[in-house]
Amino acid sequence: MSTYQKKSNLFTTFVAVLMALLLVLFVPTTAHAENGQAESSSVRIHVLPFDHMDAIIIECNGHF
Repeated sequence: MSTYQKKSNLFTTFVAVLMALLLVLFVPTTAHAENGQAESSSVRIHVLPFDHMDAIIIECNGHF
């Protein structure tokens, strides 16, 4: 491997790590929702927050 290829590979790795770091730091991870009212059916949305993910469960007329 030539010196140019090593420098190019190092630069590409640096840019990839930098972009991944910027993505993690500047992309919001919070989900926001507004409360709404259903007209004729009872629809409820349950959000279960976990460490690295959320679970969203929809309940409609007592059924999940």
